[in-house]
Amino acid sequence: MLSKKITSRYAKALFTTAGEMKLLDRANHDMQLVYDVCKSSVEFMRLIVNPVIREDKKKSIIDKIFGDHLHRISILFIHILLRQGRGDHIMEVASAYTAMYKEHEGIKTVQLQSAVELDTKTRDMLKDTIKKQINYDIELVETVNKDLIGGFVLKMDHKQYDASIANKLKTLEKQLSINI
Repeated sequence: MLSKKITSRYAKALFTTAGEMKLLDRANHDMQLVYDVCKSSVEFMRLIVNPVIREDKKKSIIDKIFGDHLHRISILFIHILLRQGRGDHIMEVASAYTAMYKEHEGIKTVQLQSAVELDTKTRDMLKDTIKKQINYDIELVETVNKDLIGGFVLKMDHKQYDASIANKLKTLEKQLSINI
């Protein structure tokens, strides 16, 4: 619970500051990059959380890694996290910022699993249908899962709609086992 409070407070502080400076979009781009680096590099996270490495050395490394890719406000924000001893929360703070940004911009992330990759026409039709239902712009994250056999599974806001053939077969199997 404390971790969620910490990440939320820091993300909100960056969001407020970036908003005042008209840099919400840029800060979002930066936080997505920071999140991706944290998620993909175990070595980077080990360095950030290592108590033996001094803060000034960590800041120098951050500047070298991100200096040409992040806006100065994002670099300084990461420096603040390090100075406050919150480097271990960097990935969660970046994720929380992105969530705040999406909420502010009216964007919902929808996870779509399908048995085959969707063509552009079907993808656009699905996005338009969902957008009309929920009145939000849609960020569609697609994955192919051949185990579904056919159909699709949609996930959004802790809800799931399973229209896969695998699910229909499983349901049919349960009904048959009950009736026999």
